[in-house]
Amino acid sequence: MVQAKRMKRWIFGMTMLLVLFQGNMLVSANFSADTTVLDGFYTDSDYDGFADDVVAYVSVDVLWGYYGMSMDVYVGLTLPSGNEIWYVITLTVYTDYFILKLQFLDSATESGWYSVHAAAFAPQDTYATMHSYTFDPPGGSPNNPPSLLVTVI
Repeated sequence: MVQAKRMKRWIFGMTMLLVLFQGNMLVSANFSADTTVLDGFYTDSDYDGFADDVVAYVSVDVLWGYYGMSMDVYVGLTLPSGNEIWYVITLTVYTDYFILKLQFLDSATESGWYSVHAAAFAPQDTYATMHSYTFDPPGGSPNNPPSLLVTVI
């Protein structure tokens, strides 16, 4: 009889731990997304006569989230000198996969290797995985201050 009570308590205790653990998993896993920089290259995107614009395509695959949630996509461009240009794009998401076309206007002004970076965060997140893509456009020429044009595809 005593043995049966201990067994019931043990089963009850293990069940409660499982429920509590599973509840924490659900609370902490509010959002998950993978970002991948698919391509990066230089061109004359703004038709100013200089091939000093960097175009990059970034895919965002929402693995866990909810319809209409808010998301920040951090995108950056590292120039050969080590200088970095960063932007935060805030989106309301209604799909689980989309592609961003990023146009870093007047940004390819140095000769050497450029890197495009991307990471997606929800407001309650404390970390995300960043993906980078490196390429080598020819040297550009200083023209206008850098800016970003974003198109959701």
